[in-house]
Amino acid sequence: KQWYQRRVAITAGEWALVKDGTRTLQSTLLLQKQQEMAVVDQELESKRREFAVRMERCMNKQNELRIEQQKIKERVEKFDRFVRENEVKRQRALVKFQNERKQQEVREQEL
Repeated sequence: KQWYQRRVAITAGEWALVKDGTRTLQSTLLLQKQQEMAVVDQELESKRREFAVRMERCMNKQNELRIEQQKIKERVEKFDRFVRENEVKRQRALVKFQNERKQQEVREQEL
């Protein structure tokens, strides 16, 4: 622990080298950080492009699903219309059958 008490005589030239070394070290660290930042920026841009592509795919899929749902809805409506029309026809046929049966019974009674 006595090293701090010792005084070292440093010449002006040596001090200039130390200062230059410190500046060089700081410049090197700054360049490294700038390079790291450039890499991170590139990765971020890549992620943004990937995200944009995924979002476009999702929107396309959503549109396809909307179209498919509309087609299904139209098919269901068409089928419901078919069922209603058949029910009306069935009711008419039933009434016609009952009327014909009554007429036949009346004819048989007349004979």
